[in-house]
Amino acid sequence: MSLAELAYQELQRLPQPIVQEVIDFIGYLEKKHGIDDANLMLAQSESLSSTWENDEDDAWNDFKPV
Repeated sequence: MSLAELAYQELQRLPQPIVQEVIDFIGYLEKKHGIDDANLMLAQSESLSSTWENDEDDAWNDFKPV
């Protein structure tokens, strides 16, 4: 199980007000460590590569948004 999956599992157990505190804290950590959306997407790409890099999704490799 990945850390993201573990965190998600733990978040599901918490009441909504505490989940909001966790989200706020994540925002604080992003600012503290200079993580912006571009850096976050780059960091996520490695962990998501096994999800997106598979034979079934090869049809989307040449997709060009309109």
